[in-house]
Amino acid sequence: MTFALSRPQTDEQQSLVLQLQAVTRLTYTFAHLCLSQNAWDPHQALAQFQALQAQGSIPAEAFLPV
Repeated sequence: MTFALSRPQTDEQQSLVLQLQAVTRLTYTFAHLCLSQNAWDPHQALAQFQALQAQGSIPAEAFLPV
């Protein structure tokens, strides 16, 4: 599966991606995707991540290697 990824437009968006990565261990691409699909709302993005993770819907390649 391939995702079109544009770099965040602002420093704030870049910071949000890095913060979501730190909390979730998502790759940059998937953290960016999660935020962009949730209108760059970090609380909404984290809630969506948690819901999808609870369902087992997030593929292994979405996560950083251990």
